[in-house]
Amino acid sequence: MLNPLRRRILRAFAFPRREPLRGGPRRASQVVLAQRVLKDVGLAAICVLLIIAVFYWRPFAAPDPTEQPAVGQPAQFLEVYPLDKVLAAASAFPFQEPKPLTVEDLAGQVALVFFWNPRVDPSVDALRRLAAVLPIVSRSDFRFLGVACPLQSDMETPGEFLSLTETTWKDCAIPLPCYLDPYGSSRTTLAILNQRGAEPAPRPAVVLPTAVLIDTDGLIRAVWEGWIPNQERDIARVVEKLLGPRATPPEPPEGSTTSPHGGEAPTGHPSPEDASKPATG
Repeated sequence: MLNPLRRRILRAFAFPRREPLRGGPRRASQVVLAQRVLKDVGLAAICVLLIIAVFYWRPFAAPDPTEQPAVGQPAQFLEVYPLDKVLAAASAFPFQEPKPLTVEDLAGQVALVFFWNPRVDPSVDALRRLAAVLPIVSRSDFRFLGVACPLQSDMETPGEFLSLTETTWKDCAIPLPCYLDPYGSSRTTLAILNQRGAEPAPRPAVVLPTAVLIDTDGLIRAVWEGWIPNQERDIARVVEKLLGPRATPPEPPEGSTTSPHGGEAPTGHPSPEDASKPATG
């Protein structure tokens, strides 16, 4: 008698029966579908919050390029070689190393040095995007230096790396010379300047791609390590701010007969020689 009574109590209180949903199977399927939709919406909301946290929350946000350790220091790291001169020297005998470009060659110009590698697709895409938004041709007071950096594997086949770099640069259709950091000295020196912490690494590495902004005094003004979507707009904004407004040529004084293209502008009055000539027609 005890066991049947216990079963009846458990059925009545521990496992109560659920009332069937009104509307039958159709109503039940609608409830299940609504639960799935709410679950998907909740997961989507969580993903959006995570993305916002990664890109905008301070601990996850990209570091301020103007607050990097190298900012304010002289850009003595720069020692790069023109690609065309390297290719010409490689085929010449005896080999003569071409003259490198240094920060002294950029005196009076704002420069953006961009380290990239032709085998790293994000850096090639960033190179194209930067060249499209920067005043690489329209302003004579600005200099864009695309510096190709070989990886460790490229050191074993330097000829293949040079050929790939030349082909990739031509495909990007940038009307400027390409430069090389063949020995890694420029990016290694930059990495040493931009180290954080009390104990520096013995041989730090620079993330590819990396962009460095140099002012007219040869000082580092900003460093962008790595690449995030739409970063070319931020770089272009900082470059334009540093360049300032475009200089306009002074207007000629009132009454001047000088043409803006040089020479004497027509005054509307005939010269004595023209006045002495008989009129024709």
